[in-house]
Amino acid sequence: MKKDAAFIVVALLVAASVCIMINITTVSASWKTEISYGAGGRVHGHVYGFNVYDELVTLSWATVAAVQDGETVETAYSFDGFYEMYLPSGTFDLVVEAPGYFSETRSVFIGDGSDFAIDFFMERNNQPIPEFPTLAIQAISMLSLLATLLLVRKKTRAKG
Repeated sequence: MKKDAAFIVVALLVAASVCIMINITTVSASWKTEISYGAGGRVHGHVYGFNVYDELVTLSWATVAAVQDGETVETAYSFDGFYEMYLPSGTFDLVVEAPGYFSETRSVFIGDGSDFAIDFFMERNNQPIPEFPTLAIQAISMLSLLATLLLVRKKTRAKG
């Protein structure tokens, strides 16, 4: 009985030690992550574009990418025209893209604790924005034609 109790106590101590080691590793890993990304600043603003009536409107779902040395570091999407991202310190090219508009690029230097408001005004490129792939439009047209032919055939059979 005493051996079983001693075994249980030792097993509990080993389990507690393993849990403590896992927690310490997790805390130190997350602490290092916070330190490495703690410096830097915020970039935010609005993305505007001219619609077909040459009215300036906010653009939703425009892609704003922060590029540094040819590598995309962070990507944000505009919601009702507004975008926001937190970047580490350094110089970045902000590249904004939206379907139907020319892309636009601006350079920005992010320092520790900086807060930049950068608005983008996109120009239309007059390229049609495809709602469906070309093959889908053809398939829908063919199915509509087939359905019309079947209905016409059914009505002519009913009369004859």
